[in-house]
Amino acid sequence: METKKKIYIIASAFFLIAMFLILFFIYPLFKEISKKSRELVTQRNNLLFLEGQFNEVEKFKKNYETYRPNLDKIDNLFVDSQNPVNFIEYLEETASASGIELKISAPTILKEKTSLYDKFQFSSTGGFSGTLKFIKNLETGPYLVQIQNISIGNIKDSQTSVGANIAIKVFAK
Repeated sequence: METKKKIYIIASAFFLIAMFLILFFIYPLFKEISKKSRELVTQRNNLLFLEGQFNEVEKFKKNYETYRPNLDKIDNLFVDSQNPVNFIEYLEETASASGIELKISAPTILKEKTSLYDKFQFSSTGGFSGTLKFIKNLETGPYLVQIQNISIGNIKDSQTSVGANIAIKVFAK
């Protein structure tokens, strides 16, 4: 019976030592290997993404001259916030072509989270159809314009003229 007891004790000791080794050495080692392999896969994916981005930039650089006319057109959609003279001249020419008289207030430069824009307010006097033509030309013109407020009313002592107060937002660069 003594030998059986010794065998059970030795087997139990080996089992406990094996469990101790697995629990404190082998399992953490596998856990660390798993963690490092996930990091390696993430870094590899990031590298592939960056290589793709680099290739896209290189392709864009090669085709830049092809894109340039369209980029210039897009650039011209925005008003120069430091010097809006061209836009003001456009407003005056459009008003003159529409047959209305325009009085422009000084622009207000505002910045939202993602964009910069100038806010213009002006009043006009002229015929109703001319005012509508001016508004239509403003919306379809060469600048990115958003009409924010329009108020149109009759002018005292005039049967044919209307007065309009217009507030617009023009996207700027």
